[in-house]
Amino acid sequence: MTRHIDRVFFWTDSKCVIGWIRSTAIWYEPFVAHRASEIQTLTDPKSWRHVPGRLNVSDCATRSRFDERSELIPVRWFTGPDFLYQGEDNSPKEMPAEELQQHEEIKPSKIFVAKFNPERVPVYADVDLERFSSLSKAQRVAAQVHRFFSVFKGKKPESSACANVNEKHSATSSNPWKERNVSTKRSKLLPFTPYLDENNVTRVGGRLERAQLPYEVRHPILLPQKHRLTELIVGSYHRFEKHGGTDHVLAAIRQKFWIIRGRQEVKSFKRKCAQCKKERAKPGSQLLSELPIERITAMQPAFYHTSVDYFGPIEVKLTRNTKAKRYGALFTCMTTRCVHLEVDETLSTPDFLQALHKMMARRGEPRSIYSDNGTNFVGAVSELKSMMVRELNHSEELQTRLARIGEGITRKFQPPATLTGEEYTKV
Repeated sequence: MTRHIDRVFFWTDSKCVIGWIRSTAIWYEPFVAHRASEIQTLTDPKSWRHVPGRLNVSDCATRSRFDERSELIPVRWFTGPDFLYQGEDNSPKEMPAEELQQHEEIKPSKIFVAKFNPERVPVYADVDLERFSSLSKAQRVAAQVHRFFSVFKGKKPESSACANVNEKHSATSSNPWKERNVSTKRSKLLPFTPYLDENNVTRVGGRLERAQLPYEVRHPILLPQKHRLTELIVGSYHRFEKHGGTDHVLAAIRQKFWIIRGRQEVKSFKRKCAQCKKERAKPGSQLLSELPIERITAMQPAFYHTSVDYFGPIEVKLTRNTKAKRYGALFTCMTTRCVHLEVDETLSTPDFLQALHKMMARRGEPRSIYSDNGTNFVGAVSELKSMMVRELNHSEELQTRLARIGEGITRKFQPPATLTGEEYTKV
């Protein structure tokens, strides 16, 4: 059987929901506005009524209490509330008109209140250490800031940056541990048994309390790794110790400070020090020129291309009371690096020609002979250089004698360059 439904009523125990449905949806937040707009589209806002919570059947599913004296499932869950069977006059009364007035959403305003704690600010916090390149500059500025607090506030502020009363010393006695949470059980400070002294400075504890040492040596100030104050202190000691080694600088620092991983901090600063970089710099290596063709020509007999040089003098004993000087003539093959030695009594030209005769008699006639014509001779060998330059370059008689010794021998004098004559200088 079909029945015609004239009106539809929706019941809810939330007055806020009824207010949202009967108001303009765009007044509210997106989450509420989207759902209120959908309800206003599908239903008539005036068909929504308010039911008190004690008569709301839906609460049986969410707020029912099950015990031995109550029903497992209330009967009204199936039958509905009683006022539905008693006519519209017995329905819950409509909400008052003042509660149904449409109002925009009243959003709570947020007021931020800054609470100032009049705590003494340490001098360390007033000085930006990143703006200073040396510890002495930071000390001077810290002393001026300290003096400012002393004059305008009547007394010095309580500062964890002070290790003693001296104002200029306060910058070096800063307590950067205040910036870090190091009071946990996993802190790296625990092996040092740290404590705060009377100036609120973190110091190393240990077992040296009864040692006959100064207080700062027994309990040095504890400093963190990779901190600007630590870097300034390391730089100050590094320069004071004349850019000494890592162990030397670290030993000087530990007379007053103990830095976590201090060796790494000293090494890191030493690598960045400009003067230390200059001292560690290595000289540049010279770019070698190409080898002459005589050095790399294959399938040639030994001493086909020969270079000659003198070495000495060598003191020899002729008799029991007689000593003399002898010089060595060194002939080396430029291709195979074979060596032939002859002994000359003097550096004269006849002795050189005699040595050349002996070499050619045993090794064969060379195709070319190279000799040094530069300034590589020192001491007694300077006489050979003067003679060779004077005789071989300007004496036609000597050139003729050389031509008789070996017809077709080409003599070449090497220029005074660094890498020339390395065939015999290395020998």
